[in-house]
Amino acid sequence: MDELDRKLLELAQLEPVALPESYVSQMDQLEEEIRTGCLIGVKTGGKRKRLVLVIAAAVVLSVSALAAGVWQIRLLEMNSGDELSYYSIAAEVPRIPREDFSDAVYAAMEEIRQAFLECSPEDSWYPGDWRTYLDSWSACENFLGISLTNPLEESALEQGTYNGIAFDSGLLYGKEEETHCLVRLIGNAEGIIQNVGVETGYVSGLNRLTLNISLWPEGSEWDMEHGAAWGEQFVTFQTEETATGSGQAVFLVTPSVLQGGYVSIDAYFVMGNGLYQLGISAPAGPGQQTEVRKLMEEVLQLF
Repeated sequence: MDELDRKLLELAQLEPVALPESYVSQMDQLEEEIRTGCLIGVKTGGKRKRLVLVIAAAVVLSVSALAAGVWQIRLLEMNSGDELSYYSIAAEVPRIPREDFSDAVYAAMEEIRQAFLECSPEDSWYPGDWRTYLDSWSACENFLGISLTNPLEESALEQGTYNGIAFDSGLLYGKEEETHCLVRLIGNAEGIIQNVGVETGYVSGLNRLTLNISLWPEGSEWDMEHGAAWGEQFVTFQTEETATGSGQAVFLVTPSVLQGGYVSIDAYFVMGNGLYQLGISAPAGPGQQTEVRKLMEEVLQLF
């Protein structure tokens, strides 16, 4: 999607649309055609075929979203290619008033403002990216000054590092990698907060679980988007919908087996003021993809 497409999409979201009475029946027909493959185009590109799934997946998702009366998550793009495979989703998330954040957050924003003043074009780091590593979920909430729903803290899952590695794995190097949570703040040159990310991780047998919550303050200029990409891997994707235990709509993305022999699945849903991304990965093996899918459903029921 180029910049013009993005602007058109933003404008379209602002326009109220009156749906004709025939819309539902026509969309039902379109959905059936999509599910049977009629609207999925295949183009040849490079050494292998490039799957063009954007329109098909977006329409399927939009039909289900309208049926549920919500437009919280939708697919933007999806591509499978030898050089780059990726997908991206967009969300509608309630913004958080800036005054709800703690003094510690405002202090971090002042550090970002100073970092912009001191940085030079030759620097290899981005001054607007500020991070702190914390040992508990409650420490994250105290730092931000807001509460974030996370039932995984009280579940039977083993707590791991923020990227889902067991503390006793022997794979950790340094204090930062040995922490349970990561809080990431993105600010601009004026020291105005644009985005907040909270990450934590858990372990269940061979399965690694990560939870990433994204928050957008009022006045943020950052797009409400998320996704994943794989370089030099031809990855295909399966998408489906399910729900959390509290009935929140969930968009699931399952990539094909990745390089290194891993299977994974990602779930996206909106809860409170946050866009939640719940990911599970495990070494590939007989029945492991089914096991990962089953665990995802069990964990989603906790939310």
